[in-house]
Amino acid sequence: VFMTKISVIVPIYNVEKFIRRCLDSIINQTMKDLEIILVDDGSTDNSGVICDEYAKLDNRIIVIHKENGGISSARNRGLDVATGEWIAFVDSDDYIEEDMYEVLYKTAIEENVDICTCFFKYLTLDNKILFNPIQEQLNINGKCNSKEFLNLIYKDEYMNGICVATWNKIYKKNIFNNLRFKTKIYEDDELVNHIYLKDINIFILTNGLYIYVQNISSLTNKKFYVF
Repeated sequence: VFMTKISVIVPIYNVEKFIRRCLDSIINQTMKDLEIILVDDGSTDNSGVICDEYAKLDNRIIVIHKENGGISSARNRGLDVATGEWIAFVDSDDYIEEDMYEVLYKTAIEENVDICTCFFKYLTLDNKILFNPIQEQLNINGKCNSKEFLNLIYKDEYMNGICVATWNKIYKKNIFNNLRFKTKIYEDDELVNHIYLKDINIFILTNGLYIYVQNISSLTNKKFYVF
């Protein structure tokens, strides 16, 4: 059976102002072999309508409309239907550089790892850069095992941001075989501890390929762990 390379799961709730930018950045990826799963978590604005509109334009897009249940339940619904070899997540008010998945996928295959992660840029709504990590600042890149990675996550305030979040990574699908998001907030933190108890390898890239946008009213309330 032919499998899509990456299933990209996008939980969506009342983000009509941002959703087009997000979706454009995914459908225009240099890596075309994507399954794009949009989970409309009971939006009361036009977000769900926009999702359906995009699905008509791109046959890689699957739209799920569900009752509002929060970001964890939206991501879980996406995981339930994902068929890709790899899983990725994007928050609907963020966006990604056009080569993000190509770079992560190629690196993951070359380095033979279970997770490949990149750095991110952190912007205000009016595009001021709050955080743009560079290798010199953080002095990490390359391959590590799950124990080393878990130590990195909480090493200092920057590490937390790079490593805890789900959205700057691609994961081998089997990592989620018996694993789902549970909590309403800090859902990444909770899941992380389950993932990195597994015997897996991770590759860290210092490219800032994910654009994290400060949005006070978003799904996660964008309460960043450290800022």
